[in-house]
Amino acid sequence: GNVTIHVQYVTSTNQKTYSDCQSGGLWTFSEANLNGCYNDQGHVTLVPPGESANRGDKLAYKYDIRQDNWNLRTLQSLSTNADTSMRPCPGCPFYADFQTLVN
Repeated sequence: GNVTIHVQYVTSTNQKTYSDCQSGGLWTFSEANLNGCYNDQGHVTLVPPGESANRGDKLAYKYDIRQDNWNLRTLQSLSTNADTSMRPCPGCPFYADFQTLVN
């Protein structure tokens, strides 16, 4: 039968390089960066942690690049998470660049 597997692309905190698959949530598909996205169909190998790549199960997949990619980084999350993401440690002052906006 069919099984749904959720995959998260590797991300970073650098806005320019946080992910090479940038499609979900963009208003027009022409704005999307699909360079790092999975192809619309293919095979993936599921490898248990600590195992070698040749020990995993090879599974066929297919998906709609436009409909099945979601952005988890949103304007709302940037706002609601600002208190923790703009501080180097819990209870510390904000990062200097952000602190100038607070003052």
